[in-house]
This record gives sequence, structure tokens and C-alpha cells, in this order.
Amino acid sequence: MSDTPVNLHNHMGLDLALHVEHMTPPICWETVFGNSHPVDIEIGSGKGRFLYEVASRFPDRNFVGIEHWRKRYLYTLQRITKHALTNARVTDVDAVPFIEEFVGPNSVSAFHIYFPDPWPKRRHHKRRIFQPGFVEILSERLREKGRIYFATDFRAYAEIVHHQLDTCERLVQVLPTPEPMAPTNFEIKYLMEGRTIYRYAYERVEIRP
Repeated sequence: MSDTPVNLHNHMGLDLALHVEHMTPPICWETVFGNSHPVDIEIGSGKGRFLYEVASRFPDRNFVGIEHWRKRYLYTLQRITKHALTNARVTDVDAVPFIEEFVGPNSVSAFHIYFPDPWPKRRHHKRRIFQPGFVEILSERLREKGRIYFATDFRAYAEIVHHQLDTCERLVQVLPTPEPMAPTNFEIKYLMEGRTIYRYAYERVEIRP
């Protein structure tokens, strides 16, 4: 989390930064957005291309972007603020502790995780976001029929993530794999380079009382 909160407003006086430091967990999304629309969370928003595109195209859904890199976070915040995308928010926190602490169970309609850093060297594997237990955390936060969408160009990482998703009892794979709601900057770049993209989508099964 950043030391100083961002308070970037557009000409309408809107603040589209999600100031977690001022919130009591779990977050009430209806309070944040002023409506009860479904909430999607993108982990690793980068420069915000996906967040901007989906918030523009799907006004009946709310979107939260998580981007820990300060420069990219500010770029994304400026982008959604400039276009007054009131169904989008962005925060610069660490994704895993944020989801664990601030995202309540059965409250998210989809998690989008596209091209996370694969940290290919073995000594760096501990830095990957997909660690043991991470998929369980995500699945607990999903609503019934909520989904996890994942994409990478790194085959070895794809196999690891696929296994973790496939062995989670709360999830079933969605086949055929749906096309992404919008492309990310990395996807556009990698497709132009002719790289193979590995995609998976998994859905939360019925939640029993």
C-alpha cells in the first residue's frame, strides 16, 4: 500500500481511487459504487487497458483494478478519471492481503488475472501470485457461478495454475474457454509476436447453505 493516498479528481469532482486505508473490512461494494451491480476484480491492471475497455463497454457491471506498481496505478487512475468511468475503481495495494482481508466471501462475480509475472527462475517462484492456497482464497470470494479468468504466455506457469484451478473443489472448468472481455496490452503485444496464449476459465459451483 502506498504511504500517501492519491486524491485525483476529474472535472466532475470524482475520486475513483479505492482508498483501502480508510475502509473497514470487508468492503461493501454497494457503498463504494452506489449500486448492487456485479463486481469484477482485475489483479494486475498494468496501464489499465482492460479496466478502461470493460468499464466503458459494460456499464451494468462494476470493476476494481489492483495495481501495486505506483506509476502504472497512477496512469490507470488518470485514465478512468479522465473518462468519468464511475463503475471503475483502482487501488495500489498488494493483491493477496487485500483480497484476504477486504474482500468478503461470496461477493465477487469474476477475478481477471492476465499475464501475471511468471518469475521463471526457480529461486523467484515464491514471488508468483499463484501460491498454494491462493485459488482457495479466490474461490471463497466468488459468488455462485462467479468465475476466475486466467491467461499467460508462459507454458510451465500455465500448467501449474491449471492444476491448482482444477484441484479446487469449489470450481469447475468452463469449456470451451470464453474469449476475454477485452484485450490487455500484454495480450496484444504477445499475439503480434506470434506467441501461444494459454487461457483458462473456472466457475464457482453451487454454494450450499
